[in-house]
Amino acid sequence: LQQLARDSSVRLSDLPFATTAAPVRIPAPPALLAAPTVVALFDAQLAEFADRPAVQVGELQWSYAELAARANQVAHGILAATASSDLQPVGLLLGHDAPMLAGLLGALKSARTYVPLDPESPVERLQAVMASAGVGVIVAAPGYAGLARELSAHLPLVLVAEEAPQDPGAPAVQPGGTELAYILFTSGTTGTPKGVMQTHANVLHHAKTYRNALGISSTDRLSLLSPFGFDAAVMDIYASLISGACLCPFDLKHEAYMGAVIEQIAASGITLLHATPTVYRYLMRHKICRHDVTEVRAVVLCGEAAKTGDFEFFKNNFKPHTIFVNGLGPSECTLALQWFADQQTQLRGGLVPAGRPVQGVEVLLLDEQSHKSGICGELLIASEHITPGYWQQPELTAKAFIELEGRRWYRSGDRARYLPDGNLLFTGRVDQQIKLRGHRIEPAEIEAQLTAHERVDRAVVALRNDLQNNSRLVAWVVAKKRRTVEVAELREHLQRRLPRYMVPSVLLVLDNLPLTSNGKVDRRALPTPKWGRNAEQVYVAPRNALEAKLAAIWADVLGVEKVGVDDDFFELGGHSLLAMQLMARTTESLQVGLPLRRLFDGPTIAQLAQSIDDVRWTLTGDSAQ
Repeated sequence: LQQLARDSSVRLSDLPFATTAAPVRIPAPPALLAAPTVVALFDAQLAEFADRPAVQVGELQWSYAELAARANQVAHGILAATASSDLQPVGLLLGHDAPMLAGLLGALKSARTYVPLDPESPVERLQAVMASAGVGVIVAAPGYAGLARELSAHLPLVLVAEEAPQDPGAPAVQPGGTELAYILFTSGTTGTPKGVMQTHANVLHHAKTYRNALGISSTDRLSLLSPFGFDAAVMDIYASLISGACLCPFDLKHEAYMGAVIEQIAASGITLLHATPTVYRYLMRHKICRHDVTEVRAVVLCGEAAKTGDFEFFKNNFKPHTIFVNGLGPSECTLALQWFADQQTQLRGGLVPAGRPVQGVEVLLLDEQSHKSGICGELLIASEHITPGYWQQPELTAKAFIELEGRRWYRSGDRARYLPDGNLLFTGRVDQQIKLRGHRIEPAEIEAQLTAHERVDRAVVALRNDLQNNSRLVAWVVAKKRRTVEVAELREHLQRRLPRYMVPSVLLVLDNLPLTSNGKVDRRALPTPKWGRNAEQVYVAPRNALEAKLAAIWADVLGVEKVGVDDDFFELGGHSLLAMQLMARTTESLQVGLPLRRLFDGPTIAQLAQSIDDVRWTLTGDSAQ
């Protein structure tokens, strides 16, 4: 108001905000040695941290020296399997565990670019990613050797050693800072996955930024909940390895129930708990106050919008010394904004900010007319450490990056506005991209896969909220003239080509899509799905007490009236996090722990009841029926 009174001709959008909040105190970490890459820094500090734990998964623990020996062995294996002039990327087929770190470091030590390959993804999708990246060698954990051969029978295969090898020493090759470290393939607007590239210098910068912002040191123990193929994991992995800290991966997909993860977090003495807000909510439903989390000094959320309840839960359940960190960072720049809070912080207007730019990052907002705005608009990010672009997609790269005021800016597609204290608030997207349970999804890729079906003419994919206000992925499909298509075959078609989180929970076959006056699809007029089981599907009632108990649990978790014993959990709208909740309820009610994998392999009540019956018979010799 003072500025406006001095100069009434100034645009409102150009007026600055001046109020500031009291800073949250973060311990300063020790200074780092000078090094051009994360692997060079890892090797340089090895003598100091050789005997310290580098990674712990359950009872398994590797020291820095043990991790280095395995990583060096992988690096030498890659170099031996390929010609010195062959710089084709390395495909990493690894689980969420200790060997994964050896594979990552080994690939970087061999001066090759790595491409994460999720063993849970469909074979067709993995092969498409490998072909797009030009993968020349596969590094795999021993348990995935068979899958590696299925993906490619002719590519060289390097296995990560299970037993500790004699350290062959680091290879003589040294990657440069401008060389590519990795290519992460994410959902693409063109109908195929797009590869986000990052250089060694960028990875080191992001790791240092995250480390310094949170004060990470060798006394810290970091959780790793995100798969290593997601950029959220990049910060945890490399910030830990350059600090002498211990990384603790927790595999949500293979735990018997959610409470086990919280128990392991407490038992592992985690100091930095990092998760997407959705995963955080599902884990916290198990009343963290039952467990000793005194060691947690920072709760870090990133990957999607945080809600007021997330912050309130933090204030009510964590210790006074613990801080809360929210952030925003697309794969193209890994980390852009961070917001820090403690127990004394009060939310303005009940909103959780995305924060301010981190070190080395500048931001600006563009309004709908592509003019700079001081209030709200699309978030543009500039930094020396943004991705060079998308792998072999120059047109897509040119579209996503613009020159403005002599700088190269990334158009994030995120809509944001300033709060009075100068923090930015995420307010949605300017395009159709979806953030679902921490996953970045381009509806165009799902639509392209649907229209690739021989009997599908058109398709639209969007998010809708069900009766419990949970976000669900929905597809509306129109068959070609004089052709019919069944929902079951469409689902099977997608499951062979897309990760499970990209398969819509509801598919509706329509005669036509509603259109606007200018001929575009009217997304607001798309029919609302009928949540719950398909009325055309034959209902098979529970046949015994066990199936009746399971049916009641399923109906409650899914928010539907009734569930038949042959109904598919995922076709009813279930997803991986609801599956965790379902298995937790099952464990508590029936006192039988089953790995989450059992539900993915047999997603009906009849199949799950048989698994429970088998376990009880094995343990006691008594049938559960």
